[in-house]
Amino acid sequence: MNNYILNNCRNYNYYAQYGVKKIAYDYTLGKSINTLIADIVKGDTITVLSYSVDGKRVKALTYSVLDKGVLNGRDDNAEYGVIFGDLMKSDVIPKVKASNQYPEMFDKNGNFKQGVNVKVTA
Repeated sequence: MNNYILNNCRNYNYYAQYGVKKIAYDYTLGKSINTLIADIVKGDTITVLSYSVDGKRVKALTYSVLDKGVLNGRDDNAEYGVIFGDLMKSDVIPKVKASNQYPEMFDKNGNFKQGVNVKVTA
């Protein structure tokens, strides 16, 4: 089993967008940045990072992967890949600490890099 770190830098609310519970992450189908996501399987863990409402902290939500699928969603009604998971852990940490803890996910100014996903082996 592997752990993956993914960023939800746009703070998508998956339940609001799809109306389906247990969506841990979504991604655009066919994009080269998602080649790593193809390797994610049931039993892996994913940690999804997103900004807190005030933008000064980072939410780190860790899920046990249940399955993957395809749904129509967001505002454009296009198909998106989704990863379903059970929430295992939830942390809110200062942005500076998050950029130190997950340096590959942040740029030199401490902001999320766009489209970055990282695999961390168990």
